[in-house]
Amino acid sequence: MTQAIEKLNPVADVAADAILQLHDIEVIYEQVIFAIKHISLQVGPRSIVALLGANGAGKSTILKAISGLVPAQRGEIVQGKIYYQGRDVTQSTPGDLVAQGLVQVLEGRHCFGHLTVEE
Repeated sequence: MTQAIEKLNPVADVAADAILQLHDIEVIYEQVIFAIKHISLQVGPRSIVALLGANGAGKSTILKAISGLVPAQRGEIVQGKIYYQGRDVTQSTPGDLVAQGLVQVLEGRHCFGHLTVEE
């Protein structure tokens, strides 16, 4: 596989072949707590991606920003853009994102504990 996440030039155009791009994203909670600052990444087709970092580094916030769930946690994206398949989805609702095929499967809540791996 190719490198899944690449640091982007904040002024670069949206890459035509990228599935997902974050450009200089900042998220703030309750209007005072900066959770992530200046995050940029790109995910290409057929990539496998891993977000790694210590507790409190912003991994979950990045995923919530991508999937439109930041407002549910009293947060907001205050800077930057998120593109999915070339479209700006920064202010899209979770429902709109799901309709476009962008879905976050939450882990750790035992949502699917009754299902087998195959199911």
